[in-house]
Amino acid sequence: MTSSFLRLGLAAALVLSAGLSLRADSAPAVVFAKDYANEAPGDAVSELPNFIVWTGAPQGSWGEAKIVAPPAAIPDSPKAALLFTSNAATPKTFAPSVTVKTPDFGAKGKGKGTYRLRFAIPVDGPYRADFFFGGSWESNGAIVIFQNGGISLMQKSGKDYTPLRIGEYEANKWQELKVSFDFEKKTCSLTYNGKSVANEIPWNNPKLTSFPDLTLAAGFDPGASSGLPLFYLHQLEVLQE
Repeated sequence: MTSSFLRLGLAAALVLSAGLSLRADSAPAVVFAKDYANEAPGDAVSELPNFIVWTGAPQGSWGEAKIVAPPAAIPDSPKAALLFTSNAATPKTFAPSVTVKTPDFGAKGKGKGTYRLRFAIPVDGPYRADFFFGGSWESNGAIVIFQNGGISLMQKSGKDYTPLRIGEYEANKWQELKVSFDFEKKTCSLTYNGKSVANEIPWNNPKLTSFPDLTLAAGFDPGASSGLPLFYLHQLEVLQE
């Protein structure tokens, strides 16, 4: 699979430092961009205030986050990616995560915003990763769950959620997910590996006035082993029109 993401260079480095940069060709504004392809192997670090890598408190108690070269078993891999691994002592309802802070994303209530991710799930068996767009389990624009080979968009009704099945994923293959939000209509649309899988789905919380963050809980591991690969993140991008 050939990635359609932007390659980071000097311009993207400026984006990371400034938080927002308009492209000269009137394309969407880059709110945030991260590409691990050319980063040196080693422990992952948070880039406050925008980007937080969380492995529990104390650090590492829910797993580890390291920049590594993906294995040859995953075709079309970049030179490096962010890898999350398991810790057998992690409580079942917790997972290591990445959070991107975007406190003013969509605050004017107009236009559209898009999150784009390229990642791989190296677990062929029981597994779950949650993507929270615009908040937490209690209040959000959308939640997408990758679980046991299936992909679901969680739809809120009252205090409960109902999963809307939108596709399947394969372990040990790079995936590309694009979630676009219409800030005026308060709907979201999803594209997975270039294919539209959901269109104009109402937000779980239509009262949101902005999207404060994206949190990616990278793998809930109920197993008894530590150090198991859970999730590889290659690229993450946030755009606003």
